[in-house]
Amino acid sequence: MDRRGLIRFMRSISLFVLLLPEACKAGLQNVGTIYPGFQGSQMTWINLNGLFLISNNSNFAFGFSTTQDVTQFLLVVVHTGSSKVIWSANRGSPVSNSDKFIFGGDGKVSLQKGEALVWTADTGGKRVSAIEMQDSGNLVLLGNGGSVLWQSFSHPTDTLISNQDFVDGMKLVSDPNSNKLTHILEIKSGDMMLSAGFQTPQPYWSIQKERRVTIDKGGGKVAVASLIGNSWKFYDGNRVLLSQFIFSDSTDANGTSIAVLGNDGFISFYNLDDGGSDSQTKIPSDPCSRPEPCDAHYVCSGNNVCQCPSGLSNRLNCQTEVVSSCDGSNGSTELVSAGDRLNYFALGFVPPSSRTDLEGCKSACRGNCSCLAFFFHNSSGNCFLFSDIGSFQNSNAGSSFVAYIKVSSYGGGGSNAGGDGSGEKSFPIVVIIVIGTLIVICGLLYMAFRYHRKKKKMLESPHNTSEDDNFLETLSGMPIRFSYRDLQTATNNFSIIGGRKNFDPTESSEKSHFPSYAFKMMEEGRLKEILDSKLRLDNDDDRVSTSIKVALWCIQEDMNLRPSMTKVVQMLEGEKDDCFSTRRSLLVCISTLPFLFGLHEFLEDLSANALQSDTNTSMLIKEEVRKVVSKGKAAGVLRLVFHDAGTFEMDGNSGGMNGSIVYELERPENAGLKKSLKILDKAKGEVDAIQQVSWADMIAVAGAEAVSVCGGPTIPVQLGRLDSLEPDAEGKLPRESLDAPGLKQNFKRKGLSTQELVALSGAHTLGSKGFGSPFVFDNSYYKILLEKPWKSSGGMSSMIGLPSDHALVEDDECLRWIKKYADNQNMFFNDFKNAYIKLVNSGARWKSL
Repeated sequence: MDRRGLIRFMRSISLFVLLLPEACKAGLQNVGTIYPGFQGSQMTWINLNGLFLISNNSNFAFGFSTTQDVTQFLLVVVHTGSSKVIWSANRGSPVSNSDKFIFGGDGKVSLQKGEALVWTADTGGKRVSAIEMQDSGNLVLLGNGGSVLWQSFSHPTDTLISNQDFVDGMKLVSDPNSNKLTHILEIKSGDMMLSAGFQTPQPYWSIQKERRVTIDKGGGKVAVASLIGNSWKFYDGNRVLLSQFIFSDSTDANGTSIAVLGNDGFISFYNLDDGGSDSQTKIPSDPCSRPEPCDAHYVCSGNNVCQCPSGLSNRLNCQTEVVSSCDGSNGSTELVSAGDRLNYFALGFVPPSSRTDLEGCKSACRGNCSCLAFFFHNSSGNCFLFSDIGSFQNSNAGSSFVAYIKVSSYGGGGSNAGGDGSGEKSFPIVVIIVIGTLIVICGLLYMAFRYHRKKKKMLESPHNTSEDDNFLETLSGMPIRFSYRDLQTATNNFSIIGGRKNFDPTESSEKSHFPSYAFKMMEEGRLKEILDSKLRLDNDDDRVSTSIKVALWCIQEDMNLRPSMTKVVQMLEGEKDDCFSTRRSLLVCISTLPFLFGLHEFLEDLSANALQSDTNTSMLIKEEVRKVVSKGKAAGVLRLVFHDAGTFEMDGNSGGMNGSIVYELERPENAGLKKSLKILDKAKGEVDAIQQVSWADMIAVAGAEAVSVCGGPTIPVQLGRLDSLEPDAEGKLPRESLDAPGLKQNFKRKGLSTQELVALSGAHTLGSKGFGSPFVFDNSYYKILLEKPWKSSGGMSSMIGLPSDHALVEDDECLRWIKKYADNQNMFFNDFKNAYIKLVNSGARWKSL
């Protein structure tokens, strides 16, 4: 190539790189800090699960995280070990995978959805010189000289983390619940309070009324709250401790915990050091003292039992049919008694609207168009008016309050007396609903019965079905069965064969519609010979499957395949060959005929649909696995893969990726795997509710996701493995004490090369074996192997790795690959991916297509 040609080539390459779609450019993960001129979308860092900035200790990361809608993303700070999100920039305004986070050269930080601004950090107009992901989980924007311009700890969303000060002016706001109600935590008037986010907030908990505090210096005003160790501590403005709320039995003073305000109204506590385990302690302690443990107007009792109060029991779905009477329809409403023994969550926290008698309280509510309900305290005369209403509480001890609700006068026969006789009026409605429901159910059952009979009749062959037929049809992987009528209709009464009318398979132009070897056999007159002999499908010289052989015989007997189908049946019923029984032969022949009738287009669509189904199932498995497999649990799940697939032996084609590990958990080498399998069992249950999957497929995909969760390569896993019904033979896994020749020989018996042995050993970078971060999948394993820290004189370094790990670096052939992977992480990722795919396919038995 001359110089001019070389220049043109380089220009083409440069243009290609510039025009290369962003999704194809894998991003790099930054550690600690990023600087101006940095930008990208979730697709830029898809190989890193969208996380582009990680703290120095690898415990926290900043980047994109998926929502329940897997096509939408939030910009978040996440705890890597538990996958718990502790802060979000755009909660409520998710973006797509192509929308960008921009840290511009002008020092402005923003998240953009197309051209629209979704979020930006308010730095008071000052230029940001760096963004830092601190080891504490605090995301900090720094100005010139390292001054803090903005930090996520000062702008919490719904989560507080250990050592994060929560002060007056800050708020935690939950996600909306199903009724679009949010919950708010804030320090107000010297007290920290939880409130329902109605138009006028209604408190339902405060630290000053919390009975579970262990230190209580009454009289002080709360100004600061902070999670420290296993307790929530509350201080005054001078940082003097006022009270302490212990939420966990843990005694680790340096433990990392979070408090999360959920859309259920509870504050829940999680231990991040234990993979995000949930504390049983919640705020508030009584589930019924939240704003909406039940829907509005319903009464919450004991164990979250929800009932409609007697005053509304004669109304459809316990509804008042009044949103607000301020629209001028005041004359169409009335007040009804809600019932006896009722309380309300906000009564202990809000001041009364007035002090009067019951009639005065009624008049006040009638005269206030925004009043939807009121509570009157008999002994004090306190009247409480509410413009929004949540759930009521059932007070078993009796209540000194009287409750009235404003309802529509046309809503179903309420009475000022409190709805007396409502049970009698509702009785006919209940009876009608029950009878109507029974009629609908009976109708559906009848329709299902008719459909089942029709389908069964269509599937029957010209001869009666047998118990053997029914058994075969229940087996996974059996071919689709077509009836004589199906085939007759599809081929216009058998006038169209091979996709054409007047089909003549002896014509050379038609031979392309069938495999050439099948025609060769037919021309040589060998079909009858094949049918009469034992079928050996594993013989290279006998490549025609059973079904093709039988179907070709059908054609040989009668090229037009008209009603002589009866002949075919008679022939098959007379067949005594041990290779296939009467009914199996008929099933095989019928299931193969669509190929011969030119219905390959239909079958191609069927194949495409099967492929799409596998893709959907794979996505479903991955989604459920991500819910249960955190970085802290990834090593155990990956070990589960190696111990299931590692039993494969080429000699005898035994063992392999077949789910037999479920029968082998008591073996010494599988100690600890029961916990990992239990983690996956929850995910498998969710998947099985939609699409049944084998344990072999579940474990193979979960292992790949465990690698990806920890920053490793994305590994595609084919589905369709069948589970073993018994354990594999013992003693097939490589022992931890093997030297390098022993390891290489063991892996060779499994069809794995020395390179694949070294690549797969890199999985030891995860977990507690001492190779780098236990939660990060990278090439630290090889770098540390080269250092040989176990040869140091005592200390923890001597505990790093297993004897089999130490042996690899002493072998020249293994050492060559160790050095390559230590120098080139991308090469390691690619080779590990290929070796993993080979491992999880070894010995697998697959469903028939």
